[in-house]
Amino acid sequence: MTKTRLLYISQQIICSLLIILFVYTGLNKLMDHDTFISQLRKSPFMQWGQISYRTLFQSANYCWR
Repeated sequence: MTKTRLLYISQQIICSLLIILFVYTGLNKLMDHDTFISQLRKSPFMQWGQISYRTLFQSANYCWR
Protein backbone atom coordinates (compact mmCIF):
# COMPACT_ATOMS: atom_id res chain seq x y z
CA MET A 1 0.00 0.00 0.00
CA THR A 2 1.11 3.49 -0.67
CA LYS A 3 1.46 6.07 2.06
CA THR A 4 -1.47 8.16 0.79
CA ARG A 5 -3.75 5.12 0.66
CA LEU A 6 -2.81 4.17 4.22
CA LEU A 7 -3.43 7.76 5.36
CA TYR A 8 -6.85 7.77 3.67
CA ILE A 9 -7.87 4.49 5.32
CA SER A 10 -6.74 5.64 8.76
CA GLN A 11 -8.68 8.91 8.35
CA GLN A 12 -11.81 6.99 7.38
CA ILE A 13 -11.48 4.68 10.39
CA ILE A 14 -11.00 7.58 12.80
CA CYS A 15 -13.96 9.49 11.35
CA SER A 16 -16.16 6.41 11.49
CA LEU A 17 -15.25 5.76 15.12
CA LEU A 18 -16.00 9.37 16.06
CA ILE A 19 -19.40 9.19 14.34
CA ILE A 20 -20.22 5.92 16.12
CA LEU A 21 -19.17 7.46 19.45
CA PHE A 22 -21.32 10.55 18.83
CA VAL A 23 -24.39 8.48 17.89
CA TYR A 24 -23.91 6.14 20.86
CA THR A 25 -23.63 9.06 23.28
CA GLY A 26 -26.71 10.77 21.87
CA LEU A 27 -28.81 7.61 22.00
CA ASN A 28 -27.62 6.85 25.52
CA LYS A 29 -28.65 10.31 26.71
CA LEU A 30 -32.03 10.01 25.01
CA MET A 31 -32.75 6.60 26.51
CA ASP A 32 -31.90 7.78 30.05
CA HIS A 33 -33.08 11.37 29.66
CA ASP A 34 -34.27 11.96 33.25
CA THR A 35 -30.94 10.96 34.75
CA PHE A 36 -29.07 13.02 32.18
CA ILE A 37 -31.10 16.16 32.98
CA SER A 38 -30.69 15.72 36.74
CA GLN A 39 -26.93 15.28 36.35
CA LEU A 40 -26.78 18.31 34.06
CA ARG A 41 -28.58 20.44 36.64
CA LYS A 42 -26.05 19.39 39.30
CA SER A 43 -23.11 20.33 37.07
CA PRO A 44 -21.14 23.37 38.28
CA PHE A 45 -20.44 24.39 34.67
CA MET A 46 -24.07 24.71 33.61
CA GLN A 47 -25.83 26.72 36.30
CA TRP A 48 -29.41 27.08 35.07
CA GLY A 49 -30.47 30.71 34.91
CA GLN A 50 -26.97 32.15 35.04
CA ILE A 51 -26.03 31.25 31.48
CA SER A 52 -28.30 32.13 28.62
CA TYR A 53 -28.46 30.59 25.20
CA ARG A 54 -27.59 33.98 23.72
CA THR A 55 -24.29 33.98 25.62
CA LEU A 56 -23.50 30.47 24.40
CA PHE A 57 -24.25 31.37 20.78
CA GLN A 58 -22.20 34.56 21.01
CA SER A 59 -19.20 32.68 22.34
CA ALA A 60 -19.58 29.99 19.66
CA ASN A 61 -19.85 32.66 16.98
CA TYR A 62 -16.67 34.30 18.31
CA CYS A 63 -14.79 30.99 18.12
CA TRP A 64 -15.82 30.41 14.49
CA ARG A 65 -14.37 33.71 13.24
